[in-house]
Amino acid sequence: MKRGKISKEKIIAAFLKVSFDKSSSGTALSDIADAIGIKKASLYNYYENRDAIVIDVLEFCRSELRTLSFPNADELSEFSVGLFRAFDTQKNLEIFSFIDSEKLFDDSAFEIFEEFKISLIKILHPNLNERAEFFVSALIFLLSEYISAKKMMARNGEEIEFSEEKIKALVGVFRSSAQIKNVKK
Repeated sequence: MKRGKISKEKIIAAFLKVSFDKSSSGTALSDIADAIGIKKASLYNYYENRDAIVIDVLEFCRSELRTLSFPNADELSEFSVGLFRAFDTQKNLEIFSFIDSEKLFDDSAFEIFEEFKISLIKILHPNLNERAEFFVSALIFLLSEYISAKKMMARNGEEIEFSEEKIKALVGVFRSSAQIKNVKK
């Protein structure tokens, strides 16, 4: 990160970047300061402590997840690929990774994760009805796996891209299982 004027936005971005590389719990104030190119003591001009930074990071993540837009939900493959494309930027990878890992330890992160999941279910519900929750859960599982793989590859200096074929296969399996259910009824 470039040295320059410090702001809460830069501190939040540095926290997300470092926590993507190290983990949230492994991110110390000194790591954040190093990422910005400042002394640790300078962070106290903006935040009382690490917990105060985490609170703002969570609110930033909530706000960013709320502003994401996705393709038309009429075509599941297009919607699903669009979801993955939305998280194929470094910033969004860091946001999802942070919320996904913190949801196990922080009530606010869990709430943000569930709010995001419910927003996807609402988008898909008109077309999938009660199956929307199952489909969204499968998509989020795949997204989490993709981001985990992306993190591991980045640590080794390698790149990975999401597989449209894998996403389309999930959609195909989902459609097949839905047709089998309908036949049995």
